[in-house]
Amino acid sequence: MIVEYASLQDKITRWPRETIPAILVAASQGATAVRASALGPDVARSLAELHNKMRAGRYVPELEPRDYVRPVAVTLRDGGDCEDWLAVGLAVACFNWGLPCLIATSGDERDPFQHTYLLAWDGRNWRTLDPKGSQTGVPFDVQSENNPVRQLWQWEQRPEGLQIVEVRG
Repeated sequence: MIVEYASLQDKITRWPRETIPAILVAASQGATAVRASALGPDVARSLAELHNKMRAGRYVPELEPRDYVRPVAVTLRDGGDCEDWLAVGLAVACFNWGLPCLIATSGDERDPFQHTYLLAWDGRNWRTLDPKGSQTGVPFDVQSENNPVRQLWQWEQRPEGLQIVEVRG
């Protein structure tokens, strides 16, 4: 799915309504098509292993002003940006494993959606999964000082459809 923005203000208005659902649709489609490896008894270790696999994937930046959320198979084959890797490996695994997770967005006052990554609950702690942080990747459970959380988003499946909720703004 491609979301084209007419301006920065258009992006700020539409990103939560269109880009987050596109990420979640790609993740849920990927969850039905690609089974994540078995979740071991040490959830944090399983998340760390997944995070490190995603760090090895190729980062491909997008040309502004658009977001193109690629299907799982395309990202695995060709690479992608932070939204694609979030949808591909991290959200798919959390969907498959039944782990609560939040989408974190980062940026500045001008554009709060410059970067996105995942926080996943391992049963005891929220873990930071940001394999494309600063385009070089950061270690598992380390929040890059370049990408502080500006907003947190969660989702719920309701009869009327996917509901995106801002948890913290």
